[in-house]
Amino acid sequence: MTPIHIDGLDAFQGRLQVDLSTLRFPFEFRYNDELTMNGFYDMNGRVYGLIPIFGIGNFFIRPKGVLITGAATVGDNGQGMLELTDFQISMMIDSLETNIQGMLLGGDLSDLMNEVIQDVVPSVLRNFPEGMSNLLSAAIFPMASRFLATRTMEDLLNLLFPRG
Repeated sequence: MTPIHIDGLDAFQGRLQVDLSTLRFPFEFRYNDELTMNGFYDMNGRVYGLIPIFGIGNFFIRPKGVLITGAATVGDNGQGMLELTDFQISMMIDSLETNIQGMLLGGDLSDLMNEVIQDVVPSVLRNFPEGMSNLLSAAIFPMASRFLATRTMEDLLNLLFPRG
């Protein structure tokens, strides 16, 4: 999927706390209808190794009522820099609007796939949340670790308690 354009990542209601004794940061972010992703895709593969799925074209995805919760724990890597020692995340969505053009040769099959995706994805997230949690963790953990590896405990304390 390239390029991907995401609008609305800054339009959330949230909470971020810190437990200074453990450096654990519980968080919660809620996006209502502001989050939108669009771009171009080219795919050719199989779902669960069985069901062929392919297509090429533009896509538009708008999840509604997105709730992301979790916690991150930060520690010292032994060399004075920060490291992410634990990270958990989960995501739920109320509904999903999609327009992924060109799937399965386009036309009626593409329209049907979009309807199936819109119905199935929110249900799968509700009934099998660990799958999305694992995907999000695998994507976010390395990025956060690289960012933290360039920061010290002093940097973190200055961020939490800015001086005048």
